[in-house]
Amino acid sequence: MTATLKIKAFSEYEYEVNQETSITTSNGLLNKKLKDVHHNARLFSELTLAQRISLVEEIKQGFVDVAEEMVQAECKAKGLQVGTPEESEAWALGPVFVVRHLRLIQESLQALKNTGNTIIGKVFIE
Repeated sequence: MTATLKIKAFSEYEYEVNQETSITTSNGLLNKKLKDVHHNARLFSELTLAQRISLVEEIKQGFVDVAEEMVQAECKAKGLQVGTPEESEAWALGPVFVVRHLRLIQESLQALKNTGNTIIGKVFIE
């Protein structure tokens, strides 16, 4: 099984914008998305560590590819001026935050593959 990620342009994802510029979805669409998450979680659990590492790298790169468009869309939706501290906040709380966490996930998966353990060592649950 190979891990393949299909990245769409940010503008291609389904959503509806009402007059207050908030995102709305129907219960049917939410239920379908939840079923997709459940199905894909099962598929993810069947991947090898190498496949998971590869998939996380693809997700990270895909997110970097759409980051600028995402921030611009956020600024437009919120009425924020580009080139201001508010735009910087959109970057910090959006793409920078997500890419950093994907990198940390990738590092943890790589450590599991290389040593059989995470960087922080065993975690005991009692």
